[in-house]
Parts: sequence; C-alpha cells; structure tokens
Amino acid sequence: MIDLSPKQTEAWWHLEDPNVLEVFAGGGSGGGKSWLGCVWQLYRRTAFPGTRGFIGRENFTALRDSTMNTYFSTLDRVGLKAGQAWTYNAQEHT
Repeated sequence: MIDLSPKQTEAWWHLEDPNVLEVFAGGGSGGGKSWLGCVWQLYRRTAFPGTRGFIGRENFTALRDSTMNTYFSTLDRVGLKAGQAWTYNAQEHT
C-alpha cells in the first residue's frame, strides 16, 4: 500500500487532472517530491501498458545520484523485481 501525505495527494490529483498542464512542487530535500513522481510514473506505466514516461532533472548527475536511486527503491518497495518486471539499460539510460 502506498501512503501519500496531504500535499502529495493534492499533487497527485493535479497530475491526473486533464485540464492541468503543469504541476510544480517545491521545498527542500526529503519532502517526497521524487518519490511521488516515481510512484506516479509506475502507476501510469502499469495502468496504461505500452505507454512511455519521462523523468528528468537539471543534469544527468543529479538524476543518477538521486532520482534513479529513488526510482529503483520504489520499484522494489512495490514488489517489482529487476529482471522480472523491469530492466535497465545503463548504456542507453533506458
């Protein structure tokens, strides 16, 4: 089960609202922004098979050192195992 904070829940509803074009989240480190983004991407990919998503950061180092770790731990947390439910191509970063 995934528990969202009130702010994460509000952001989730905005992410799912077809009338909303952009969702911005601010705050310091540890606020759950990356985790929410990763959970939302996992939900979208499983709810809509065959679709693709995108997670970006200001540079690859920030993505690799922070968000990718969050993404991989989120996959594990929801029971999606590497090599079974997903694969990662480190050479192409896909």
